[in-house]
Amino acid sequence: MTTCRVGNLNVVQALGQFEALDPNATHPRHKYTALYVCATHGHTDALRVILDSVPGVDVNKADNGRTPLYVAARK
Repeated sequence: MTTCRVGNLNVVQALGQFEALDPNATHPRHKYTALYVCATHGHTDALRVILDSVPGVDVNKADNGRTPLYVAARK
């Protein structure tokens, strides 16, 4: 999640190559997904990497009714 929050594109790309990682996992305390965190902080390049290279990403997984697309559009 920290990688997505700060927009470290190289690490996001590297992590996307690990099949064992769950792209829909949520932060234990805040319940945000990596996609949601990237959208919240305006890291569109990292969003693209996740969407293009990580299979199984749930783009409709919402936090308090807000999807990553909704959050990105509000930026």
